[in-house]
Amino acid sequence: MDNIKSIVENADENSLVLLDELGAGTDPGEGSALAMAIIEYFSEHKVLNLTTTHYPELKIFADQNDFAINASMEFDVKSLRPTYKLLMGIPGQSNALTISRRLGLRKEILDKAESYVDPQDQKLNELIKGLVSQRADLSAKQVSLKNSLDQAKIKNQQLELQLASIDKQANEKILEAKNEANRIIAKTKDESKKIIDQIRRERLQNGRQGGRNEQELQRLAHGLDKLRQDGSLEKNKVLKKAKYNKALKIGQDVMVTPYHQVGTIIDKISNNQWQVQLGILKVNVDQDQLERISDAESKKIHQQTQTKASTRVVKNSSKSVSGHIDLRGERYEQAMIDLDRYLDQAVLNNLGTIEIIHGKGSGALRQGVTQMLRSDRRVKSHQFANPNGAGDGATIVELR
Repeated sequence: MDNIKSIVENADENSLVLLDELGAGTDPGEGSALAMAIIEYFSEHKVLNLTTTHYPELKIFADQNDFAINASMEFDVKSLRPTYKLLMGIPGQSNALTISRRLGLRKEILDKAESYVDPQDQKLNELIKGLVSQRADLSAKQVSLKNSLDQAKIKNQQLELQLASIDKQANEKILEAKNEANRIIAKTKDESKKIIDQIRRERLQNGRQGGRNEQELQRLAHGLDKLRQDGSLEKNKVLKKAKYNKALKIGQDVMVTPYHQVGTIIDKISNNQWQVQLGILKVNVDQDQLERISDAESKKIHQQTQTKASTRVVKNSSKSVSGHIDLRGERYEQAMIDLDRYLDQAVLNNLGTIEIIHGKGSGALRQGVTQMLRSDRRVKSHQFANPNGAGDGATIVELR
């Protein structure tokens, strides 16, 4: 309490206060009441604080007040192991009786202990257990929906390629038909000219003038010219889109389709590959994954970026990217690919610190992760997790 007294007197809105088992070591009723009062005081004085507790009263207190939020680390009671997953919005459940039962403590002791548990505490524990179960179901459904969405995107891309191929073939057929028609017309016009010349010669030999019949013959000849087909339009349709995207240049704003992000071209790597600046990240992208955007749209995006910068709020830019990735159970090559992709997503979503769960096992995956992080420009620092937690089964990474 002497330490807490000093913290209360010195903490301000620029402080981060960490309190472990606040109010423990005394009567639970008084301890929880004191803990709630201290937390409320910090909130009123805009002091950010993180408090760990086993008191059910504090769990209810956090749920009933907007300035606080519950969170817990998931624990698998079947395997008696932590999962290293942070559950936001869900308080931790008490597992003392469950673990004791799995360890084989006498049934009569457990039955007696359960009869001593406050009914309200038991009800709260059951409620938390239900929330954890619902969250697991939702996570499984989310994974299933994401897989379905990914498959739909792949199918859509395949259909677009097929449609483009069909469109190209159709335009080529039309162009071929028009060229054939022009060839026939040219041949017919040449033959008609010979016939007209012959008719003129016969009239001259017979002493007659052309008159109206001559004009009609000339009109028929000119009518053949009107039948000629212009193939330039079809050529333009086929080449227009390719020509538009080929006119890429350094300094131009483009849409990077794999990331759904707008970036700026900063270098040309090869004829079919460009280097693009996405925020603080530089990525090499194939030309067919870039889409030009109009000057008006580019200007609008820059204006929105400047507006956001002038009213900056320190907040995670996306809730869709988790703060950790679990590589356990994956093959080495796939794990490295998934980690590289996850680092891109974490940087693009402004995540400052992430956790990579690789387990201990034979140590090959852990060593591969460490080697990759040492040479990765996206990584500022990295170290194994706290020995009291995952230890060298997980790595904590600070991103640039």
